[in-house]
Formats: sequence, C-alpha cells, structure tokens
Amino acid sequence: MKKFLFFLLLLMTIAILIGATLAFLKRPGLVEDYADRYRLEIKHELDKISGSLVAGLDFKAAQPRGKIAIVIDDLGWDLRTIRLYEATGIPLTMAVLPRRPRSQYHYQLWKDNYEFIIHMPMEPLGFPDDDPGEYALLESHSPEEIQRKVTELVGLYPRVVGMNNHMGSAFVRSRPGMGSLMELLRKHRLFYLDSRTSPASVALEMAGQHAVSVQESNVFLDGLTDQQHIENQFHRLMRVAEARGEAIAIGHIQTANTARVIGRLAPEYLEQSFEFVNLSELMDLAPLRQSLFTEIDLLVDSR
Repeated sequence: MKKFLFFLLLLMTIAILIGATLAFLKRPGLVEDYADRYRLEIKHELDKISGSLVAGLDFKAAQPRGKIAIVIDDLGWDLRTIRLYEATGIPLTMAVLPRRPRSQYHYQLWKDNYEFIIHMPMEPLGFPDDDPGEYALLESHSPEEIQRKVTELVGLYPRVVGMNNHMGSAFVRSRPGMGSLMELLRKHRLFYLDSRTSPASVALEMAGQHAVSVQESNVFLDGLTDQQHIENQFHRLMRVAEARGEAIAIGHIQTANTARVIGRLAPEYLEQSFEFVNLSELMDLAPLRQSLFTEIDLLVDSR
C-alpha cells in the first residue's frame, strides 16, 4: 500500500511541476496543446490508481498474453440482444448510431456501465443509393457543416470518448473532410477508430497530422452471422492479440450470435491470461505503434 501511495504522490508532484512549467513558458502554439494532453494523461493515471486503491488494489494481470477491445456497433436499433451482451461479463465499447429510434435508450441504459463512442455516419461509395442516414458526413460538406454535426452529437452524448465510422468508404478517403473531422476530435479530446470500410482510408495520416489518437479495427466478428463464422473470427482475434500484444474487433448489437460467442469463449481466453479492455486503453501512443504492426499483421493473416 505504501508503494502505491508513493506512486500516487509522485504523479501528483509531476502534475504540479508541469503546471508550474506551463505558467513559466506561457505562450501560444504547440506547447499548450501538448501540455494539455499530458495533464489529461496524468489525471487519467491518477484516477486509475485512486480507483484501484478504493477497490482494494485489484489490479489486472501484469503481463497478459494480449489485450483485446471489442466494439459493438449500431446501438440505436435493436433491443432484443441487450441482456445477451450484458451477460458476456466483459468490458465492451458501445458505438451509438446517432438519432436512431433506440439511440437514447441504449445510451441512457448503459452510459454508467460501458464506454461509449459515436458511430458516425459517413458517405459510402454507393451514395445516395446506399444511405448512411441522418447526420452523415458527406464529401461535399464544408468544414462548418462538419463542425455543426459533430458538435451537436458530442453534446447529445456527452460521455463519449471517441468516434468510429458507420459506412464511410467515400468520406474516409477525403483528406479535406477527414482533416476537418480530426481537428474537431482534437478539440473535443476524442480518439478515432478506423473501421476499415475502405483500404484507401486516410484516417491514420490525418489523425497523425492533428495529434489525434487513432487505431484500426483488426477483425470484423460478424460479417457473416452464423455462429461458426463468428467463432472462427473470435479465435483469429486472439491470434492477432497474441502476435501484436493487442487487437480490436467490431461486432454488431443486432447480431445475437455475436453476444453468444463472446459469452461462451471469452472465459476460456481469460483463463489463458488474455485481457479484455475498453477501447480507450489501447489508444495511448497509438499513432506511434501503427507502423510497427504491419508486418505482424501479414504474418497473422498467413496462419
């Protein structure tokens, strides 16, 4: 206990020193931007330590075989699977699709128990025949229109910590559009998950230019909805996590079999020292790690 209290005091001292340094250096530019981010990171670490102390020092495994974040897309439509996902018993990051019939219901029901991100509708290549829905970001939008939509949704779901794309195979290729979006995410201190609906996505590039934490999804669990396919994808997710040290999967709220497979297989992998985490836990220094993973992914895909 003394060691953790010492560590807590040390981090508080670091936070005070950073504040004093900023007061001395106070000037416009990158210093404030990056210092603000570091202050938030220190506060996040202090919060984690304080929470662990309150919980009786219930820390996770120091060396998991791999960390896995599972994102559940399309919250706002289907209510039939709610209990199935709750029964999985692991952290899930919920991606709420704005302004759908049950969006607010899902958000209000789970906002205290799950991490939330915005599942942002974006223009697909088949637009307008393929309609991404209300609030979609289009290639034709001005920066002001993108700002209006994003700001409104952040206000509607104030506990969100990030964003991923719904459809978007056209919009994610647009440097002007994605640049405007990343500037807003930086302003609101939100991260971005690229759902990989297009191999031509510029999300990583534009996030790097705007100092936004970013990751790519590694595995779609339920592109096909039969249990055998989802099981195969879940096992592949674990192989990716072991090879890379971490992995991100996307499933869908309307697919009951996804919840069933997660609930059945997650305990097996927990016993093998894999760790299920919120998506935000895999966002620290994410832009610096991306280039290291390309060759590892190629090796996993060949297995």
